[in-house]
Amino acid sequence: MNDRIAKAWVLADLGRLERARELLAEVLAGDPDNPLALVHLADVALRLGENDRALEHTSAALRVSPEFTAAWRVRAVALVRSSRAPHHDRPDRHRRMADAESAARRALELDTEDTDSLRVLATVLQYSDPEAAVRYLDHALEVAPDGVRLHVLRGAVLRRMKNHDPRYTELAEAAFREALRLDPSNAEAVYRLARIERGRGNFDTAAELFRRTALLDPEYADEARRNLAALTHLRVPNQPAE
Repeated sequence: MNDRIAKAWVLADLGRLERARELLAEVLAGDPDNPLALVHLADVALRLGENDRALEHTSAALRVSPEFTAAWRVRAVALVRSSRAPHHDRPDRHRRMADAESAARRALELDTEDTDSLRVLATVLQYSDPEAAVRYLDHALEVAPDGVRLHVLRGAVLRRMKNHDPRYTELAEAAFREALRLDPSNAEAVYRLARIERGRGNFDTAAELFRRTALLDPEYADEARRNLAALTHLRVPNQPAE
C-alpha cells in the first residue's frame, strides 16, 4: 500500500478527516486512477456526511477496478444514507435502496465469506427484510464470533423486530451485552441498552447508561442529553386535575 494512503487511513481513524482527504488528493494528483485511494476518499466523504461525493468516488474506483469489493461495500452504504436525504422523493429513495442492495450483493458475490460484506448487506436489508439481515449476521458471526460491530448490528435489527415478538428485545439485549463483553467501551451498545431500559420503565438504569454513553463517545453527548431530559419528564408523577 502507498505510504500516503496508509497514513491517510490512520488519520481517518483518528478523526482527522480533512488531513486524510488532503493526503489522498495528493496521491490521486499523481495517480488519478488509483482505486484504493478513491475508495478511501469515498470512505472519508461518508464520514463527513458527503454521501453524493462518496458515490462519485466509488463510481470512479469501479470504472478502474469493477471487482473491487470494498468499493461496492462503500457504495452500498452511501446509497443507503443518501436515500434518507429529505430532498429525495419516495420513488428516488426506493431506487437508491434497491441500488444499495444490488451493490451489497455484488460485494458479497465477490467474496462470500467476507464479514464486512455480510455486515453491509445486513445493514441494507435491516428495514426491508430483518429476518434475512439476522441470517446474514449469524453467518458472519460464525466466521468472526468476536466481531463487535456484528453483535451491535444484530442487536439493533432484533430490537427493530420487537413488534413481531417481544422476545426479540431479550435477544437484542443479549447481543448488546456480548458486544460489551468484547469491547466494554463500545458507546453504541451502551446507548442501545439504555433505550431498552427506558422502554422497560427502568429510568434510573437508563439514565446511568445514557450518561455512560456520553462519557464514552462525545458524539453521543447531545443525544444523551435529550434522552436524560425526556427521562426527567417521565419520572414526574401525573398531577391531579384541579
